[in-house]
Amino acid sequence: MAQRNLFLGRKLNESANFDYNPIVKSSIVMYSVIMTRPAQADRLQVMNWYEAILSKLAIEFHEEVSQKVENIVAKFPKIARIVYKNARKLPINKFPYNLIYVVDDEKKEVKVLAIVHDKRNPSVWQNRVV
Repeated sequence: MAQRNLFLGRKLNESANFDYNPIVKSSIVMYSVIMTRPAQADRLQVMNWYEAILSKLAIEFHEEVSQKVENIVAKFPKIARIVYKNARKLPINKFPYNLIYVVDDEKKEVKVLAIVHDKRNPSVWQNRVV
């Protein structure tokens, strides 16, 4: 009995009449990311705090923030929700911190305004939003 692919209604060994290219050409527009001085200071402060506990944590935090910026924010800047005016909030994996940033579609640019703890009063970073 011939085996059938139920979805296509064909035998599994039948060749399909389409070109299959496993490498998908992406049309993702990369945004440039600018880490503002206050955001750099936030990052350094958090890394110093984790360094005092365990140096491995500081390295992991740095890597998580870098990964978020390079792989998410630069490629999909509108993935995070708007939380204040035009500022977006994106959680950082493994850590109770968030990236706060704004997107400029005309310049294809993202400005990271703050890196803040989940429990921090939002007024700490809200004055950075223009």
